[in-house]
Amino acid sequence: MNISADIIKTAVLSYYRYQRQMICADECWCGISGETCDVLVDSGKYFYDIEIKINKYDLWTGEAKKRKHYMYNRAIISNHLYHYPNYFLICVPSSLINEAQKWVQETNTNYGIIEFSEDIWGRMCKDKHFWRFEDLIRIKRSSKKLREYRSTRLSKILVKRLCSAYTTLRQKNLRKGVCG
Repeated sequence: MNISADIIKTAVLSYYRYQRQMICADECWCGISGETCDVLVDSGKYFYDIEIKINKYDLWTGEAKKRKHYMYNRAIISNHLYHYPNYFLICVPSSLINEAQKWVQETNTNYGIIEFSEDIWGRMCKDKHFWRFEDLIRIKRSSKKLREYRSTRLSKILVKRLCSAYTTLRQKNLRKGVCG
């Protein structure tokens, strides 16, 4: 019943795709000093960068070091620097919500917070009953807009990432079937 970043990422992707009807992909390069978004979401109007953190150390040490937070803070002042998302949210398990709130206060008060429900996940694992992954996600704090401008370049990046993921999956399946 351990919670991994992959489980949370799947829940976030499911939430935005099936609950909110948006286009999303994982591990998208978003044009900022070689960094990627754990999940990049396109609402049709805006882009959302969502980072998943599963422990306090990763939140405070790993995420805090990223250059994109410096850029996101500057986005409020200069609206057309680089190509990056309009919103940023951090997604953490329920047990890290208080820590995430402190991190947002220190890093950028415009950031939002998403909660991955550890209680629902525990019931899903115990019951072996069909649950929807999107039910594991709750928006705890809405993100404020970092910038107005919608980057058309991010649309292309998102589509390329989706194509790559799909092609790689097909290649894996064929290798298993043909060579396996």
